[in-house]
Amino acid sequence: MKCTVRAASIADVDLLAVLKADCTRENYRGFFDFAPLNEQAPENNAAFFLQVLKNPDARLFLMESETAPVGYAALRRVQNEQGQPEAEFLAADVLPKVDMEAFHSLIIAAAEHIADKDISQIFIYLLNNNFRIRFVFEHIGFKKDGTALTQIINDERFELLRYVYRV
Repeated sequence: MKCTVRAASIADVDLLAVLKADCTRENYRGFFDFAPLNEQAPENNAAFFLQVLKNPDARLFLMESETAPVGYAALRRVQNEQGQPEAEFLAADVLPKVDMEAFHSLIIAAAEHIADKDISQIFIYLLNNNFRIRFVFEHIGFKKDGTALTQIINDERFELLRYVYRV
């Protein structure tokens, strides 16, 4: 599938909100047993994307096939504990019909766009039990750095592993 990546704008928010819900529903089926993650409310997704677009340190990208939007990536610049600039993937996903090579292209395009001479690394937190997406990021060159984070959502615990890409 031939895809292109472009910067997203306010005009894309409603489309992105539906796309995020579709990606989550299809790609994470079976990972979660409760409705809030399987059936994301478009208004919550829209609020997320608006927040990214309003942040001057964040970037939002849309991946499109010849006929439809198929993926997105959101990143922001942050400072680590030592005060050095880094970039964090807030979210990145594609529809199941998108091949992994196209997903790689989305991640690399987004990373290259936000990286500059000040940023030494880009990181993302990934679900420990999502081996498919962990493999994708490892294939691109992201490596686990030993940091783990536990999130509790609706009384369910999720272990997230931090993956880092050195620029």
